[in-house]
Amino acid sequence: MSRLVPALLHALYFSSITMFAEIEPQKFIYKEVDGQSLELYVFLPENQSTPTPVIVWYYGSGFNKREPGQFFEHGKILAEQGMASISTNIRGAAGSRENRDITPCLEDAKSAFRWVRSRVDKFNLDPDRIAVGGGSSGGYLASALATMRGFDSPTDDLSVPIDPSLQILFNPFLGRVDYPKEFSPLKNVDEDTPPVILFQGTADTTTPVSLAYQYQIS
Repeated sequence: MSRLVPALLHALYFSSITMFAEIEPQKFIYKEVDGQSLELYVFLPENQSTPTPVIVWYYGSGFNKREPGQFFEHGKILAEQGMASISTNIRGAAGSRENRDITPCLEDAKSAFRWVRSRVDKFNLDPDRIAVGGGSSGGYLASALATMRGFDSPTDDLSVPIDPSLQILFNPFLGRVDYPKEFSPLKNVDEDTPPVILFQGTADTTTPVSLAYQYQIS
């Protein structure tokens, strides 16, 4: 992990101040479900003499489906630094806004991660350094992969593990205090939860800073 964290911090800094590189991603379909083709975008370093670390990104959208370009600039910068980056898409939540079912989002997030892990040889990735990252609802999905059990897609190969090595979270939604444990990353943190770098604003009312600290030190 010693190389993973400095590269990520470098990318996070430069992505906020400049357009860094013009590396184009490769597009793949990782899943066909409910009549939809779900895609992800792979940014790879130009020269991969050894297996490289990788981060799998989940965008923030209030659990709605949208174009997954939120972390494309991060992907370009990380590729320049010798790290792979993969931006994913999801179906979005089912039901009305007042009665939403985020199970499809969780299933798709896990399917995308398993797609990546099962192709580490194809992309010359380091299987011991696969991070997850995201913002807002995407931060929820990333943290869910690091903490929560269940929500596996019926079509997934369950022999492929969900075990990210690091979390990079931007203003993540971590589950409300009244969420049942099965839907709460916050309530599932334990000694096996991978390390987290968490960026949180003091004015955030969705996830108060107190809960963000609780997630880090639980």
